[in-house]
Amino acid sequence: MKRLGIALFLSTACSGAVGAPPGLAPVMAISTLPHAGSLPATEEAVAPKVFKNDDAGIQFELPAGWTAQPEGNTLTITSPDSSVSVVLWALEEMTGDEALKRLRPELEKTIKNQKVTKPAKKDTLNGMPVVSESGTGEVDGTTIEWTVDLITAKKPVIYLLFAAPGMVDKHADEIAKFRKSIKKLT
Repeated sequence: MKRLGIALFLSTACSGAVGAPPGLAPVMAISTLPHAGSLPATEEAVAPKVFKNDDAGIQFELPAGWTAQPEGNTLTITSPDSSVSVVLWALEEMTGDEALKRLRPELEKTIKNQKVTKPAKKDTLNGMPVVSESGTGEVDGTTIEWTVDLITAKKPVIYLLFAAPGMVDKHADEIAKFRKSIKKLT
């Protein structure tokens, strides 16, 4: 499958390189939680990787076979076929409402010809308030599907998914499992 360059685009876009306004600069310091007990090498290879961000107050599991690439203060996870990428980052000194107001103009700078397919909707994710929106658009002439969630944990956390057309459906189970694994640290 043709690699879209999504991971590179996202890590650049989310690092503030596209002129993010003050306060939207990412501050996601991610660490891997140690696995409980020692597992034989074959089990370790399939054991879930759990990440946490104490500053933002969240943790989550990486889907099996997906890769995690920290770059600066963001974490980009990518499907094995490179057709889906998710970027996570926490926002400093900003409320969820402020982040929503600032996020839309930033997305519009990079994603052209946006069409919202699922309008912004408030919900909860493992007890945390979340606002979600999805759509389609183009990045450098390539058609993509996108989803953005603003998760209110200890700090607002942005979950930004980009995918090649049809790949969200192909990876729906993995994406849903990953999203459901995002939990508030206690």
